[in-house]
Amino acid sequence: MIETYSTDKEDIMQRWDLAAEIMKIPRKAYDMPVKIVSDKTRKSDYTFGVIYSPYRKKRPSQSDLEKCPMCIMSNDAQTDTRKNLFPDKEFGDFIVTPNHYPSTYGASLAITKKERPVYNTIGMKNLKNDLETITNLCVETGYGFFHQTEGAGATIPRHEHWQLMNWGDIYNRAGSIYGFDAAEMENVTGTEGVRFMPHFPFAHSIFGAGDFGRIESFLNSLQRNNPSLGDMASVPHTIMQGDGNILIVPFKGISERKLGSAHTAGHMYIHEEAQFNVADYNFCIEFLKQGLFLKEELDVRRYL
Repeated sequence: MIETYSTDKEDIMQRWDLAAEIMKIPRKAYDMPVKIVSDKTRKSDYTFGVIYSPYRKKRPSQSDLEKCPMCIMSNDAQTDTRKNLFPDKEFGDFIVTPNHYPSTYGASLAITKKERPVYNTIGMKNLKNDLETITNLCVETGYGFFHQTEGAGATIPRHEHWQLMNWGDIYNRAGSIYGFDAAEMENVTGTEGVRFMPHFPFAHSIFGAGDFGRIESFLNSLQRNNPSLGDMASVPHTIMQGDGNILIVPFKGISERKLGSAHTAGHMYIHEEAQFNVADYNFCIEFLKQGLFLKEELDVRRYL
């Protein structure tokens, strides 16, 4: 069972189980094998979790859809409170409902009740308020959040939504913590309160969990200097909550749905069983190279 939920975990999971049954989410969607892979050369201590997740392949992309599925899910959860995990709580203009395509037990979405675009580095007027709202939601419920912008894995950028994950479920299946949550961290020299992972080869910054102003300032700085190699006016990036901190990873191009926030924290989803069986540390590194800057390609210290 879940290790990450606090006072309300039984009630939350009971509500999630009921909603998942109504939404016809099969157990095989989220109860699949996980293996941990490491660098056999021992040059890096960073580890990845490779997750066999064929059900995730079924999720739709923007181009597949005439109607916004986030609007449908939000409206459903407002109409049928059995699909609303927190019917007696208010979390700003967000409503929380199970993810139709979960990779973990309890995986859910915090969706704005009314449609508004996913934030990007051009339009961040809601970011600080949303970050505070989602952070408070996660503190209260035990979830961990992640978010991805257009060009960094956002499947449906026209409707703001944050992923709420129960990473404890995956770590239980793997038998250990790995990736971002298990990584060694060091302080960035000359910059108080910002850290990095010395054994993670890609450009990134790690902020304190409540350091919303500094996060906004960092993203504004990225936007002013815009290091993106893609065709977007904004800087694609992902944002991920860890144990008391927040990881931000810039992207160098449009990754569509292949690469997203979970990958940047070491959670590598594989849809094909044969590929899952052979995937190793080098596979994970090469996969991330598709969309991420190596540290030597982008020195994020200049944006802090």
